[in-house]
Amino acid sequence: YSELVDGLKCVPNPFSDWSQLSFYLKEDCFGDIIIYDIMGKVVNGIFSGKLNRGFHVYNLDGLRLSEGMYYCRVILNNQSSVLLISNVK
Repeated sequence: YSELVDGLKCVPNPFSDWSQLSFYLKEDCFGDIIIYDIMGKVVNGIFSGKLNRGFHVYNLDGLRLSEGMYYCRVILNNQSSVLLISNVK
């Protein structure tokens, strides 16, 4: 996974109103970005499709989420990484 992506982060974390997921892709790939609640239920599909090489930023709307812990799963070319994020009110 590290040969494909650099700097995967969600800032700020914890967040209340918004947060940004960002990363740099070293090559073109197919990907999915999905937010799950702590029980594993999908609460938001942020992106699905082809991603070009370069820097990517996605906004997370904290106002649409209840207070709590969430998993942000980033799947790139069938490899995945998960960030634990926290929404506080």
